[in-house]
Amino acid sequence: MSHHIYQTDALVLSYKNTGEANRYYQLFTKELGLVNASAQSIRHLKSKLRYSLQIFSYSHIGLVRGKNIWRLIKAEPILVLELTKNLQKRVLVARVFSLLIRLLRGEGENKRLFDEVILCLLFLEKNNFTKQELDIVEVILVMRILNSLGYWGKHNKLDVFLVCGEWSFSVTNKMKEEKNKAIVAINKAIKETQL
Repeated sequence: MSHHIYQTDALVLSYKNTGEANRYYQLFTKELGLVNASAQSIRHLKSKLRYSLQIFSYSHIGLVRGKNIWRLIKAEPILVLELTKNLQKRVLVARVFSLLIRLLRGEGENKRLFDEVILCLLFLEKNNFTKQELDIVEVILVMRILNSLGYWGKHNKLDVFLVCGEWSFSVTNKMKEEKNKAIVAINKAIKETQL
């Protein structure tokens, strides 16, 4: 019996080793939202999937719906992010990925949010930042995540930063004056999610 292969772009948010050579993944996909999937024998050296499914990988994947879980059967890298070479960028992305795992509720398409996260990762990848600038990038991205998921209220002075797809130093420089207000609003929104 043949199974339908769902193909989509995905970010590897986290994984856990299981069994002798398998791995269980949490993926943020463009078409399916948050997906939990397993990959058989991926930890073997001969596995073709292993290098396309590392943390911070942005890949085009193929999934097959199993009885209880998705199965990863294909992965081709779209972009290998070099974020792992910069500890501060890596920590920022790890925190954002952890927030996505916390806030995304099951499967459901959210292309706008997916594209926003990718654009932010590309902005991080292509530029050098001070610690303060990285903090501001994180604040803006978290605001946009909360807004995309419906957890952001109306904040007159902050709403200008919710323009999706706009990632530049002019945007981050404008946030410097509003950062403390934004952090208060973020903390309030996250608390109100009760997640």
